[in-house]
Amino acid sequence: TDKYLPTEISLNNAHPNPFNPVTMLSYDVPDRMNVGLSIYDIQGRLVDELVNDMFDQGRYEIIWNANQHASGIYIIQMTAGRTVEMQKIMLVK
Repeated sequence: TDKYLPTEISLNNAHPNPFNPVTMLSYDVPDRMNVGLSIYDIQGRLVDELVNDMFDQGRYEIIWNANQHASGIYIIQMTAGRTVEMQKIMLVK
């Protein structure tokens, strides 16, 4: 299989969204860099830190299980190099 080699930082759309209680997050990294992936509630409180590590170029996937969290809107924040991307996701129980 050919490995996908992204040329830019990208936080791809979570799926499914809305979700209960598990959603798949994927992100692209164009070069070796530190990547942080955190989940915040709508008040801006950190509820989960999924990733904080060095990654080589490629596409990565991670599953978030929000079983311990209340229904509502959450924000995924990806930090990679100097780039910050955000996305809203909705947990519906």
